[in-house]
Amino acid sequence: MQKIKITYHIRIETEGEIEQKEMNLEGYFLSGEQEWMVRYVEEDGSQTNWIFRQDQVTLLRKGEVPYQQTFSLEKSEPFWLHTTAGKMAFETVTQHYHLQVDKSGIEVELQYTLYTANTPLSHYQLTLLGKVC
Repeated sequence: MQKIKITYHIRIETEGEIEQKEMNLEGYFLSGEQEWMVRYVEEDGSQTNWIFRQDQVTLLRKGEVPYQQTFSLEKSEPFWLHTTAGKMAFETVTQHYHLQVDKSGIEVELQYTLYTANTPLSHYQLTLLGKVC
């Protein structure tokens, strides 16, 4: 596992309103033959693991609201959030996924739409850049 510097940018569009967030973090990068992992702790203390494959991404988050989310191109992927209000069902449909990995690090672009009850909630554009220290 190698230490990396991470730049994480997300753009969220909900009902015409746009929210953008950028984080600069330190984390870890594990490179395999068919699978790559980025691990870091967010500003709120959530432990985040991204697992990247050529055709799929899995996000594992441990924190106040833990969850697992999967992204596959043009495929609906369900997931659930367990909150104090109860269990909530969501799904994502991924429109774009680009992965580039080399010895200097990893670059990821991900665009997806979040749905609940077949109703689109928000559209996300995410970029993650990880450079080996």
